Amino acid sequence: MKAVIVDDEAWCADELEEILSHIKTIEVVAKYSNPRTFIEQLNRDAPDLVFVDVQMPGINGLELAKIIKEKHDGIKAVLMSENPSYACDSYAVGGDDFVLKPIKAERIRFCLSRFLKMAVNE
Repeated sequence: MKAVIVDDEAWCADELEEILSHIKTIEVVAKYSNPRTFIEQLNRDAPDLVFVDVQMPGINGLELAKIIKEKHDGIKAVLMSENPSYACDSYAVGGDDFVLKPIKAERIRFCLSRFLKMAVNE
């Protein structure tokens, strides 16, 4: 699966990329700190999966998840935040999963295992 990370906090994006680098079925094809730049490059990157920080300036992660789903419903959107109250909102806008920060490798593996099982059953 090709993955993209959209997070305005570079250290969080780097931490997630490090976790994903140990998962053989995932290739991180891009990281963006600016949601607008990600939107411009969405077709070029052609990800299967996007990890999106909820709290970003400009376009927040909830708005970005809506845009992703409107343009490419098949892309899995995982929203991330240190605030658990965003979990329900994440699902309401079409997010496929919600991950609480700080990100734990076990939680990412669980999330990805669900997506891989869904792909096999489709």
